[in-house]
Amino acid sequence: GKFVPSTMNGKLYFSLKNASLVNFRPLLDVQKIIFKNRDLGNLQFAELTNTFEIKNGDIYIPRMPVQSSALIMYIDGVYSFEDRTDISIQVPLSTLVNKPDDYKKIDKQKANRPGPSIYLRAKDKGGQVKIGLDVFRKFRDKKYQKEERVAILNDEH
Repeated sequence: GKFVPSTMNGKLYFSLKNASLVNFRPLLDVQKIIFKNRDLGNLQFAELTNTFEIKNGDIYIPRMPVQSSALIMYIDGVYSFEDRTDISIQVPLSTLVNKPDDYKKIDKQKANRPGPSIYLRAKDKGGQVKIGLDVFRKFRDKKYQKEERVAILNDEH
């Protein structure tokens, strides 16, 4: 058999408990620049749980808190096997200054209104996902927003 991403459709429900990234090279490289006083060599996570919609091989990620022992962020967007990845990453400024106190407990009220934040954007460029600054999400593709609204409307019918 052969894997054909464009034929994948459905929903993916997941819950990941007691997750960690140990000696993950990209994070260790980031630590050389920022978060020098935080242990990115052994990053522990709160439970990661969400429901992804898969349509024609694209994975639609609804807003999801990602809380770890080093920082808290919120992600949403589209991950694609076909060079259409476009993911928004919101990092509250408070998590850049202070290490999370109790990262295992997700505060849903704070997740809805995390305060002043830096926005990053993970976008596919030539077969590789690159992360860059997305000033107040102003550079978000109109195409992505349209696809997201269509996906939501299709779910309602």
